[in-house]
Amino acid sequence: MDKSEIGIILLAGGKSSRMGQNKVWMPFRGKPLVRHVLDVLLPLACPILIVGSDPALDGLGCPRAPDEIAEKGPMGGLYTGLKHSEKAHNLLIACDMPFVQVESVESLMRAHASEIWVTLAAHNGQAEPLLSIYQKAVLPGLERSLDAQRLGLQCFIQSLGEKVCTLELPDSNFTNLNTPDDLIRWI
Repeated sequence: MDKSEIGIILLAGGKSSRMGQNKVWMPFRGKPLVRHVLDVLLPLACPILIVGSDPALDGLGCPRAPDEIAEKGPMGGLYTGLKHSEKAHNLLIACDMPFVQVESVESLMRAHASEIWVTLAAHNGQAEPLLSIYQKAVLPGLERSLDAQRLGLQCFIQSLGEKVCTLELPDSNFTNLNTPDDLIRWI
């Protein structure tokens, strides 16, 4: 699919319970974690929607939507992002993935087809739902899962069956920083 048909949903509203503080603004290699991801995404010239409740996110220069359904983790963020996105197909990415590479994002976008509901990034056979493309067609199923308190994105994606395709990407894209030890290891 051409990248002009794809929006981007940047999740920046997690509790960061393992980090002990809001990791969106954690300094890493001279700038906040969120800025590393934005620096990769902005040159793609796709509309970016940041999902998070912190009003300081407005200073990043992209529209922001606070979670519509609080305390539902990444699934709630995806739901909010899809509801507010102007595009039918959207890359979902977390703000704590500073090593994501533009070439991999572009490969994922090219691999996504209009009839597919989810193009799931994977590495070594392990799916990464927080670096994947979702079609708005998943919204009713997301809403049902959220209502039933089934909050696992992996299980939700498995329920979609043949409407999902997977693309293997290099491992370096998938390193996310969740704990203070993660930050120290990669500085």
